[in-house]
Amino acid sequence: MNTEARTLESWLDSGGRADYGVRIMVFDTHTHSKLSTDSKMNAEDGIRAARNKGIGIIFTEHYDADCPHPFPEFRVDGAAYLKAYEKYRAADVLLGIEIGLSMDFLQENKDAAARDFDVVIGSVHSVRGVDIYTDLNGGAKSINAGEYLTYMKELLNQDIFFDVLGHIDYPQRYVENPEEYDYLKNSDIYDEILHICVKKHIVPEINSKRLGDDKAFRQLAPIYAKYREFGGLFVTIGSDAHNPKNIGLNFKEAFDMARTFGLSPVYFEKRKSCTID
Repeated sequence: MNTEARTLESWLDSGGRADYGVRIMVFDTHTHSKLSTDSKMNAEDGIRAARNKGIGIIFTEHYDADCPHPFPEFRVDGAAYLKAYEKYRAADVLLGIEIGLSMDFLQENKDAAARDFDVVIGSVHSVRGVDIYTDLNGGAKSINAGEYLTYMKELLNQDIFFDVLGHIDYPQRYVENPEEYDYLKNSDIYDEILHICVKKHIVPEINSKRLGDDKAFRQLAPIYAKYREFGGLFVTIGSDAHNPKNIGLNFKEAFDMARTFGLSPVYFEKRKSCTID
């Protein structure tokens, strides 16, 4: 394979397309195949879609030990996953996992992460028994921004076994009033979270899922501006795609955000960060 690096500028100028065979330095760092309960995407289709867009792909299958659904929903078998997908590993295809962080399952989550993954994303999908996707989306239960962010801070203050803090804006996908989570309304707790990320070398993700909406862009911008002010240097960029068409979704907006605040996009390979050229 040709290992010539491709710059971000040339990737964007070409419409995000490249001939396969060029060493891909832009990765969608957060995607889910059919091994994740909420996705039906075949790995081959995801890889094909990424290559058609001239980017690499990192599968990050779900492992949520505190998921309220019966086992094995949202609890990928890490050993079986790696065995089945090892054949796909390539310069532009990496394998990771997304751990649903939980105070009640700290050791179990550490054990799940301790395999031959390229990257481990730590995400807050639930707060003390309230599942954000099912409970907030359906209105069965509720949490407020303070509860969500305080729980995130508590988790970040534990021993860190993951590389990336996933989608800090996750609840804003589902709540009726996403403005409740705005930085200016919660600046103290956001600042504590961002300080911890800088201190512990946790790379926050720019999740591009909502960035097609200008309002969402404005909601997220102050968070990454403050992270940079505190000394943060790096971000990952991931679409959280669960189907082939969303791979690389809103990447131009995500890279624009990173550039605006002087942040360098990275991806992880063998648990080591790699800066995009």
